[in-house]
Amino acid sequence: VRSGPDGAVWVVDMYRYVIEHPRWIPPETVAELDVRAGHDRGRIYRVAPRDGRAGWPSVEDARLSQRDAAGLVAAIDSPNGWQRDMAQQLLVWRQEKRAASGLQRLLRESARPETRLHALATLDLLGVLELQDLIQSLADPHAGVRRHAVRIAEDRIHASPELAAALVKVAEDADPQVRLQIAYTLGAWRDRRAAELIARMLLRHHADVNVRWALLTSIHADNIQPVVAAMGRERAEPAARQAVIPSLIRLAAALDAADLLEQFVEQLAKEDAADAFRFTALRELLVASGKGTATSGKSASSREALDRVLADARKAAGSASLDAELRVMAIRVLGLSQRSREQDLTVLKPLLSPQAPVSVQAAAVESLTQMDDPKAVEAMLGGWSSQTPKVRSLVIDALLQRPRDVGVLLNKIREGAVSASEKIGRAHV
Repeated sequence: VRSGPDGAVWVVDMYRYVIEHPRWIPPETVAELDVRAGHDRGRIYRVAPRDGRAGWPSVEDARLSQRDAAGLVAAIDSPNGWQRDMAQQLLVWRQEKRAASGLQRLLRESARPETRLHALATLDLLGVLELQDLIQSLADPHAGVRRHAVRIAEDRIHASPELAAALVKVAEDADPQVRLQIAYTLGAWRDRRAAELIARMLLRHHADVNVRWALLTSIHADNIQPVVAAMGRERAEPAARQAVIPSLIRLAAALDAADLLEQFVEQLAKEDAADAFRFTALRELLVASGKGTATSGKSASSREALDRVLADARKAAGSASLDAELRVMAIRVLGLSQRSREQDLTVLKPLLSPQAPVSVQAAAVESLTQMDDPKAVEAMLGGWSSQTPKVRSLVIDALLQRPRDVGVLLNKIREGAVSASEKIGRAHV
């Protein structure tokens, strides 16, 4: 179904007995079929008003290939999308720069937003779009025109302070699609203001997943430091920072921004000792930076900050008076840093006790597993007789992930420390 050059709706009604390609049909079945059946059938419908419509062109009149530049510009102002598309295509193919003045008139005066959009895009593709027309389009009444004006501005913004100022005004556009395009475009703008806008939009629109991820794709090695610095100057609700900080940590690690990772550690050390997000962010940082190697280097202050947060995590993990969910978040941090393996192990081992909540026991098994350390394996198997069936099952799952640990488990079964009757199912094998 398509709109035709004459404004009517054209419908192709194909009829074939066999739709699939014969290649995908068993040969014995194809031998019994006429796979071409219906090739001489079908219809093309033209759906139009019974009594015609004033101003509708005939199919012949709608042919644009014979029109000159002025005629094609006139077709850009058609209510028919087919005509606008084809007129633009022909103008660009011919590189009809003589059409510039007519297109400018449509961009400035047409009441039809689709026409203004086609005029804007055609002027750009012909290389004759003037700066003032682009700035005017950034303030167009229709969001679709504004969105494409933002896109077109990407390649010109560095050369024009006036265009940059106009783009800043559009950053808080009421239309979500315009904001989304702004989020993409900011990555191409190497300017302090771009970093500030990324930071501000991340915090203000953190709940809009599309805009948030578009903004994150605009962060790169040249602007991540200014973005994080600008975020520090912005006032924002905790939920905004909690939605954004983990992603920034992953980006900083991917971009090998060790100094920035150390800044994150130092900031986390200043947060409330029992803040659940603090532990979530620290885990993200340790995992993203290679189990703490990127946070253990340059400055003594960052090393001290990391030690403080890890100490708070151990304290929270072992505190039976705290909420189990908070303890789990703290436990999931332990075992990730090379700096505190022994201390973490000391805290994790008692958490396998049946007296601990099931969620705490499960988190302890997970953290011991991620340590990838023979001492952690011994800790999981050492209290086997007192562990609940649930924890034993989790431990077996963990040990069967690595060939080395499988050997340890089999030795324990051979020694009698682990019962041979423990359920090791087909899924484990």
